[in-house]
Amino acid sequence: MMKNNQFLGFILLFFNTLSVFSQKLKTNDSLAISYLEKAYSYSYYSPNFQKYLDSAISIKPQEPYFWQQKSMPFFKQRKYEKGMSYLNRAVELDTTGEYLEYRAFIKCIFQKNYQSSLDDFFKSKEKYMNGYVMDHSYNFYISLSYLQLGDLEQAEKYILNSIEYEEKSFGKNGVNYLDLFYYAIILMEKERYNEALIILQQVVGFYNKFSDAMYYIGFCHYHLGYYKTSLEYFNLSKKFLKEGYSFTEANSIYEPYPYQIYMHNIDAFISRLNNFGYK
Repeated sequence: MMKNNQFLGFILLFFNTLSVFSQKLKTNDSLAISYLEKAYSYSYYSPNFQKYLDSAISIKPQEPYFWQQKSMPFFKQRKYEKGMSYLNRAVELDTTGEYLEYRAFIKCIFQKNYQSSLDDFFKSKEKYMNGYVMDHSYNFYISLSYLQLGDLEQAEKYILNSIEYEEKSFGKNGVNYLDLFYYAIILMEKERYNEALIILQQVVGFYNKFSDAMYYIGFCHYHLGYYKTSLEYFNLSKKFLKEGYSFTEANSIYEPYPYQIYMHNIDAFISRLNNFGYK
């Protein structure tokens, strides 16, 4: 069972960053690191967070992690161009490819610059063919980008690559439920509703109160003409969404993910079905 808790997500994200930053730093300058630690004693959105990061950067301007951290709050405030100006600097300074893959992720999920995200991910794949960033494979984000660009063939190809790699590496139970969810979305967009339903039931097996999956199960049944069944799933979707069960991605508190549903989406279908006489 999973539940989306925005406050808990923020706290976990904050302390995770605080605990691992030392592993990412290339510098061991104690004064620069002390400024970074002081920055983390403030909210990401506090002017003091930026002030102490600027102090760290003034000592070690060649440290890419400082620039990446400076960029992060701007993306979470949807100030994409400002954030990207700092993140680009981190990519320029980095020699590992870590910040290139992170930029590709930001372009896909935050900035929604899908073609540019693809460019970055394909560059990243030259170094790490089956790489992962922010808990998902490169192929997952490549598929999402193609999906949002309307290229369903490429979207299906790369999501299947991601699923197959995870099955081979981690077993069937090790496949990320969102890989399956987006595979179902691609099938649905191709009007292969029966196939999409099979995959969505697998998603529900991983996350049994996932309101978005329930919505799209209802959507598929609706388009197959099973209106009574579709209403049952739309009602379940509404119930679970009210209870807070939706995407569990840490960054979904800042940005909606593709095909993430809202209450008005559910209500529109329920109203239509009610008008058809289904209660």
